[in-house]
Amino acid sequence: MWLLLGALCLARGLRGGGAGVEAFRNPETFMNISQKIVFHGYPSELYEVMTEDGYFLTVNRIPHGRRDRSGIPVLIVHGFCQDGGDWVDNFPDSSLAFILADAGYDVWLGNNRGNSWSRRHQNLSVDSVEFWDFSFHEMAMYDLPAMVGFILMQTEQEKLFYVGHAQGNTLGFIAFSSLPHLAKKIKLFFALAPVSTLRYARGPVLRTGWGHSPSIRPTPPFYKIEDMKVPVALWSGGRDWVSPPEEHFPEWNHFDYHWGLNAPQRLYMQMVTLMNENP
Repeated sequence: MWLLLGALCLARGLRGGGAGVEAFRNPETFMNISQKIVFHGYPSELYEVMTEDGYFLTVNRIPHGRRDRSGIPVLIVHGFCQDGGDWVDNFPDSSLAFILADAGYDVWLGNNRGNSWSRRHQNLSVDSVEFWDFSFHEMAMYDLPAMVGFILMQTEQEKLFYVGHAQGNTLGFIAFSSLPHLAKKIKLFFALAPVSTLRYARGPVLRTGWGHSPSIRPTPPFYKIEDMKVPVALWSGGRDWVSPPEEHFPEWNHFDYHWGLNAPQRLYMQMVTLMNENP
């Protein structure tokens, strides 16, 4: 019944869109990350960082907000199958990257190997099996150190704030517990939708953790998270199918951290306050 009604409404809408009526199209639809940043009136810089194992990572920078005041660098790293553009998808007053820039921070958007903007290697073709032969471990041990080191070199700072969403904070937990020299460069680690185990995963996502393939290790790697000396601020959602059940936002799902209508009021302002309190 509802399917039929929806089809009839769609057909009517198509018939009603006659000549001379121009359908609305979001001008940002086909923009890359840099273009989105400039579109909203912010300065944009683009860099390519090479990892120790030869991958080239695209890193976007918003050096300051609309008040032309730049401060401590903040690196934001995206979740699984996403990219740095997720943090500039909304309007400036609703996007974490723009809010941090306007608060006086030097914002850097990371793009891990293999995503839409980081598909280049020193020796390997993106079409080769070898190019894609990596896991969270390689991202944590190579991508994160490369981006952090480059940012600190460019800004002549000793430390930065790190924000990770889902996969992004998994990489943080791995890297900061395994690489003490890297952990010393992090002022505060903001873990959004933390994922460190599939123990609490529900629904279809759980199925990806089962089965066997010759390329999959029979036992997962273990990291001594308790060795991590970086201070962490952590938030999770009650409707998130992959995060632990101890939620801070009962009605939030996995993507409300960057697209939630109330994310600025409930989360981003807390983050700005914590950054201001830890200069």
